[in-house]
Amino acid sequence: MPAPSDAEPRSAIDLLLARAASGSTRGNRTDGRVLALAIEGGGLAGVVSGGMCVALEALGLIDAIDAIYGTSAGALNGLFTATGQAAKGATNYEDTTGRWFANPARLLAGKPAVDLEYLFEEIIRKRKPLNPVALAFGPAFFALATDIASGAPVSLGSFDNIDKVMRAAWISCSIPYLSGPPMLWDGRPMADGSLAESMPYRAAQRGGATDVIVLRSRPSSRRKAPYPKRVLTVLRKRAYPGLADLVEARTAKYNADAEELAQLTAERGHIMQIAPPADSVHVRQLERSRAKIRAGFAAGAHAATAAIGVPHADILWTPRAYVTVDV
Repeated sequence: MPAPSDAEPRSAIDLLLARAASGSTRGNRTDGRVLALAIEGGGLAGVVSGGMCVALEALGLIDAIDAIYGTSAGALNGLFTATGQAAKGATNYEDTTGRWFANPARLLAGKPAVDLEYLFEEIIRKRKPLNPVALAFGPAFFALATDIASGAPVSLGSFDNIDKVMRAAWISCSIPYLSGPPMLWDGRPMADGSLAESMPYRAAQRGGATDVIVLRSRPSSRRKAPYPKRVLTVLRKRAYPGLADLVEARTAKYNADAEELAQLTAERGHIMQIAPPADSVHVRQLERSRAKIRAGFAAGAHAATAAIGVPHADILWTPRAYVTVDV
């Protein structure tokens, strides 16, 4: 790992490396700065930012992070990273390539197209349980949600138990109608955080971060196209009131944030992004190919190591055997 200069770290990535080199730990910082990760989701495309989390974890850099903010699948990546289990969390993406997880035909029977309940209750809670002790001592974790009534982003945090933090991550991933009825937080109906902030670097700043490293699931050049009118028409007829307007407005928000992040990264200041190359494999939101999932994971890991200046890393994707536990 390259040694930082003696000067005060200028960029967020310089700060990450300087802290790692000095052995800085949370609660004993001397630099007067607050460093956060902001993690983009994107359905199964979140495997790319998940690969970045695994690389940072493998390099021992998570101790240099003060807080983690994640949106949608990025919230899941962030939660497993905050508990020291990024490598375990990345295996969720292979587990969700089958039709049991996402099947639009289920809408015809009045059932959710995306089965988040099975993912959170069966796959994660019973087969890949989170470490409650690590949650208490790792970076502060926040799952970004969208208040459906106001359209405002909400950072869900300050968790005192695993049930609450899992519910927050679940809410961050949920889109009413596609994944079931809206979920409530403090009595308010919430939805997927990406409807408000796909790359939650502003949420990190509102939370007090002075420096933010944004982990992207898509290349920095990627821009969203408007949603088809037929999709918006279906949502207006069948989904929770106001949801279609949030979905329609998402394109402009996403593209504006992507433009700003490109500029901020070029300036190498307190907000920087790590993104996969433009020619990386395209992982769809509901990807079926496990080969593409693994390629996306590798693209993310390689992008992370390149951004922080360490040699190209081959991250081994290790199959795991999980035993279902009674909870």
